[in-house]
Amino acid sequence: MPSEEKHTEAMRLIQSLKDNPLPTWLTQEYDEYLKSSLWKKIRRRILKRDAETCMRCGGPGKQVHHRDYTLDVMAGENDDLLATVCDGCHNIITFADDGEKRSMEEQDQVLLDRDTSTDHPEIKIDLRTGNRTPKEWPRMTEIQRRAWFAEVLRKTKEKREKRKKKIKGT
Repeated sequence: MPSEEKHTEAMRLIQSLKDNPLPTWLTQEYDEYLKSSLWKKIRRRILKRDAETCMRCGGPGKQVHHRDYTLDVMAGENDDLLATVCDGCHNIITFADDGEKRSMEEQDQVLLDRDTSTDHPEIKIDLRTGNRTPKEWPRMTEIQRRAWFAEVLRKTKEKREKRKKKIKGT
């Protein structure tokens, strides 16, 4: 059974069991589940297991991605289907370039296709207005974001030094 069908089946089961005395996490909507003490405990455990390292790009990771939504995963009984990821990789994993949500199979494939590239959008230094993050920022991996930021700092420093020399020389 495809993962999306499993997710739908699990959500239907959760809905049908709402009237029964079950653990609180099972009767919550997903957004509420993410705020629950159970999820916070699971999340901390996964982040620790993965040393807060994104499983896709190798950069610092602060999110935990569900590779499946089966009840054992949601209950914290199957950590193998949870992975630490950075914000950018989570966006790339979950959504295609056109903004459409990927299927669970596609998400898993993107997660497993590691990307350690440091390529980033061109940087334009403007000392008057500061440097805004590029429009591609939400879909940049943490490694790309850090490379971009380091390059901004280097180029800003160069530009300021050049400006100082020009002022002193005038």
